[in-house]
Amino acid sequence: MNRIFAPMALLCLCILAAPGLGFASGSDVIGTFADYRYTPESGDVNGLELRIVPVSGGYQGILQVFDGEPLELALVNVAIDGSRISFSFESVSGYLLRFQGNFVAEGIRGTLNGDGWDKPEPYFLKRGTGSVIWDRLLSDASGVNVKPEIVLPGTYAEIGVSPDGGLRGMELYIVNTQKGPQAVLRRFDGAPGRPVLANLDTHGTRFTFSFTDERDGRRWTFLGMASRERVVAELRVKGAKESTIHILPRQKAAFGGS
Repeated sequence: MNRIFAPMALLCLCILAAPGLGFASGSDVIGTFADYRYTPESGDVNGLELRIVPVSGGYQGILQVFDGEPLELALVNVAIDGSRISFSFESVSGYLLRFQGNFVAEGIRGTLNGDGWDKPEPYFLKRGTGSVIWDRLLSDASGVNVKPEIVLPGTYAEIGVSPDGGLRGMELYIVNTQKGPQAVLRRFDGAPGRPVLANLDTHGTRFTFSFTDERDGRRWTFLGMASRERVVAELRVKGAKESTIHILPRQKAAFGGS
């Protein structure tokens, strides 16, 4: 079993930009990358998964570490310089961990290091589609060492391109963790917004969470009902009577296809 890692983030909403967004279509740095080992006999999963998405001024990553069981999601700032990539995060015990690597043809090859470690741990994060771990290896999560309240990990999206070339809609990414289900929401209003990380309050297939709009500071409530095909969502602004209904079909890949 690997060292115990801190809350991380497996999410990698992959956005290959539409015209007018300023991101290069087919960029090799945007996508889902994972290195994991699954033991069917015990149900242990060890490794990590990183989703890199473009944001204003750079990139962020949605990271989830698996240390026998899925740990919590975390958002990390990703530094990219040519083919080089680096990011940092805290371990469960509070130590700073640093990943440094390079983009190669099939993914990211690099090392993870921390203070007091004898030597760095090598990782080869292979490029995948959607969530490499949840969507492919553990499509129904039945063998994982976690008893999720909602066994519907995956990507759900309602995104379109407006006449001016901007993206409109939203993307929701759900995962299970050892502390319960979490989600990352990304909204598009002409351009991609920053990812929002939230803990889900679940009641069977229904779930809710709240978040703050980064643009105007308004507080929103997301009420969802999930199935294996879609999430039906209602968004409400605090203090307002109006709400909007959205149908987010389940995606085999995050928006953009990688």
